[in-house]
Amino acid sequence: MANSRNDHNLQQRLREGALVLPVIGFFLLTPPFINVFSIESTLFGIPAIVIYIFVVWSGLIIVSRVLANKLMSESSPEHRESEQEK
Repeated sequence: MANSRNDHNLQQRLREGALVLPVIGFFLLTPPFINVFSIESTLFGIPAIVIYIFVVWSGLIIVSRVLANKLMSESSPEHRESEQEK
């Protein structure tokens, strides 16, 4: 029973993370945060603001993929059957 409760808590936290991720992405891509990187410095000839936008964008995609995979594996029928056998 405690294991089932832990699984439920994990799945609930994953769902909450999936709900909060777009909000975090929105704030990271709003002008107040982007303006921090609108300086004249470059890295390998690429402006810092471009690097920031692509790093945030890539990070959001990677985190959302990881969350989606974990949510799918937690709610898959095989996972539920293995939990019922325990």
